[in-house]
Amino acid sequence: TSLGTALVGYVHNVSPVKRNKRNTLNYSTFTLQVRENSMHDALCYSTTKRAILAEKEASRTPIKIARFTRTADHTKLVVNDITHVTAPNSLECPFQFCQNLDNQTTTTLEKLDEAPEDKLTIFCKVLKLSETKVVGRAKYNVANATIADYTGQITLDVWNNLIPQIQENKVYKFTNLSVRFWNGVRKLTTPTNSVVLETPNPLLEGLEVEDTSSPYQETTLLLSRIESIESVEKYKICGHCAKRIIQVQGLLVNCDHCYHKLRASSCPTKLSASIVVKNESTKLYLSVRDHVLQQLLGLYDPDDIDTNHIEEKPLFLEN
Repeated sequence: TSLGTALVGYVHNVSPVKRNKRNTLNYSTFTLQVRENSMHDALCYSTTKRAILAEKEASRTPIKIARFTRTADHTKLVVNDITHVTAPNSLECPFQFCQNLDNQTTTTLEKLDEAPEDKLTIFCKVLKLSETKVVGRAKYNVANATIADYTGQITLDVWNNLIPQIQENKVYKFTNLSVRFWNGVRKLTTPTNSVVLETPNPLLEGLEVEDTSSPYQETTLLLSRIESIESVEKYKICGHCAKRIIQVQGLLVNCDHCYHKLRASSCPTKLSASIVVKNESTKLYLSVRDHVLQQLLGLYDPDDIDTNHIEEKPLFLEN
C-alpha cells in the first residue's frame, strides 16, 4: 500500500464505468501523468472519485492523490473511497499537462520502414543500456540502449532526463520516438517530448539478445569479384526525415513521407547500385547502398560523381 505517500499530476484517459469479471464491482481505468514524461496506469473503484477524475481530465488541471493503494503486482495505482483527492499548490506540480500521450498506434520494429519517421510508439524490452556520455558543446547526456520486441532489435539513443527512468531487463512503452540515420545505420532516438512508461509484460520480459527474431538473416560472403552491374541510381533523401524523395521538382522538394517542403540543396544525394555476384554456382542479386559503395570505391561526392564511373570501377575490384 501507499497510504503514507501522495502523487501529484494530471489525469488522462478516464474510461467509462466497467464491471469486473466476477460481476461484483464497478470500476474505471485512467492514467496519471506524474512527470512531464512519465505515466502510471490506475484503477478507480469509487463513483465519486471517478467524477472528480473526469473533471480534472476535462479541465487539464493538476490533482493530488493520497491514501491510494496498488494492485498485487504493483503495476497499477488503486483509487477507492478512502483515497484523498485534492488540488495541489503550484509548487507541488512544476510540469505541464502533456496531450495525447497514449493516443498513438504501437509500431513493431520490423515495420519501421512503413511507419512515419516521428511520433512513434514502441513497446519493447531494454536489453542493454550503455554508460551515459556527455556530447556536444551544450553538454547533452546520452545513453545507447539496445531494445527488442518480438520482431527484432534496434539501438535507441536515450537523452538527458529520460536516462534515469529506464533500466536493463525491463519492459517499457516509449512514445514520440523518432527515426534517425547515423553512418547509414538506422536507429531510434528520444526527442524532448518523448515519454517512457514502465509496462510489465511477462512475454517480452523473457526476450534475450539471442532470442529476438528478424525476418532477415545476416550472412557474410567472401567474393572474389562482382560479376555484373545491373544499374546505378542517384537519388535524394529528405533532410528532415531521411526518407527517399520520390521526385524532385526544380529547386524545391515535397517529401511524401513527412510532408515537409525543403530546398533541394538541403537534401543529401545518395547512390545505390544493383549488382550481381556469384556464390559457388548461384547468382545473387544484391542492392548496394551509398555507404557501402564509398567503402568499396573510396570517398566521393554523390552530387558530382559520374554514375558511369560507379558502373565501371566495381567490375575491376578483385579480392
